[in-house]
Amino acid sequence: MRFLAWLAEISQSAAPPGQPFAPQWLYVALALVIPALVGVGLAFFMNAIERASGMKFGGGSV
Repeated sequence: MRFLAWLAEISQSAAPPGQPFAPQWLYVALALVIPALVGVGLAFFMNAIERASGMKFGGGSV
């Protein structure tokens, strides 16, 4: 529960000046999910470019 309180605390800067902040689960969920989706989308895009062009964008093998 401490993690959710921390998320609500750092999100208070999103409230308009003079207005109280009311954390919503949708806001917190989107703040966590959107960056992850962008990263996954970028990884798939770069993988498609690598396969189409035959180039390797770097990084080591695992």
